[in-house]
Amino acid sequence: MSNEKQVYEVFIRTTPERLWQGLTDPALTSRYFFKTSVRSSFRPGEPIVYAFPHGATAVDGEVLEVEPGRRLVHTWVTRYDEALARERSRVTWQIDRRGEACKLTATHELEHAPLTAKHVGTDGWSMILSALKTLLETGEELVVGAP
Repeated sequence: MSNEKQVYEVFIRTTPERLWQGLTDPALTSRYFFKTSVRSSFRPGEPIVYAFPHGATAVDGEVLEVEPGRRLVHTWVTRYDEALARERSRVTWQIDRRGEACKLTATHELEHAPLTAKHVGTDGWSMILSALKTLLETGEELVVGAP
């Protein structure tokens, strides 16, 4: 996997509207995104924050593009690790309807973020997307044990 761009695709049996809700509703992100709640107005130029239950910021950035039910683009700065906090990257969520399912493509552009690339490429995005798929299709949280 390239350190400059990581692309993940998953097919989820859901509607674009429900998948969008899964990406933007803090009550849902807290159930699959490492317990973090997303906070944003989801308007270009506004902040986006993924916060831990105790309130500390895990990741933050700026919303760049929004097309509800189709596309969300934002910058990404990891705040829970000082070394990673010096790097800025970009995440694009693309939703494409495929009959009774949606294809979700998550692209993390990491050209100037080599430490972040290594960190998120080690199970990070795969676990997030697998947990989102499980939650939307079954209503249950995915529990993953240590390797």
